[in-house]
Amino acid sequence: VDPMYQYSLAYFKQLFNMCVEKSEKTKDLDRRLQIISDYVTVSIFTNISRGLFERHKLVFSFMLCADILRQRKEIAELEWNVFLRGAEAVGGGGGKSSGSGKSNAAGAGSGDNRGKSASAKGPGAAGESQANGTA
Repeated sequence: VDPMYQYSLAYFKQLFNMCVEKSEKTKDLDRRLQIISDYVTVSIFTNISRGLFERHKLVFSFMLCADILRQRKEIAELEWNVFLRGAEAVGGGGGKSSGSGKSNAAGAGSGDNRGKSASAKGPGAAGESQANGTA
């Protein structure tokens, strides 16, 4: 990720507080929380997009949309893992290898990786890129 993209916690706190103050008020707590959530989402998208290089805006939009859909359970974890790693990496390859002797990068020649934890696969494994904010 470009080092230019460094947003501080103070910036996000300021942005969130502004959203709470400016968003529509209501006494219905569930409705108020939804209003704030929607307002924060639009505000963060608008403010962060303004500071992105043009070539990164589509990726940011996709990441934000995908995370929203995942939170709503509209994208299942298995589907997301297939999208990120491919069917072979999540055990859905549909059969054995062709026997060519070549190994994939995830397997590093060790055979079947199904059932191993993400931490057993080393750097770049499941969730690491999201946890450290890289893509």
